Amino acid sequence: MARLVRLNEVQYVSEEYDIKRLQDEGFTIEELEPVKDDKKQKSSGKKPDKEPDKEPDKKPDKEE
Repeated sequence: MARLVRLNEVQYVSEEYDIKRLQDEGFTIEELEPVKDDKKQKSSGKKPDKEPDKEPDKKPDKEE
């Protein structure tokens, strides 16, 4: 997989033919950032749902 950039346009290609074609059109190859093997990236990226808000525990009223 290669990342080719021209001005503000980015193309990702894996075939050598496409890389040569895009270079002929003025694209330059940039290094791809290495993929981190963190557990965060393996997850779906969705944050776990929070528990529904509970009413705060009510303290018994003090008798006077």
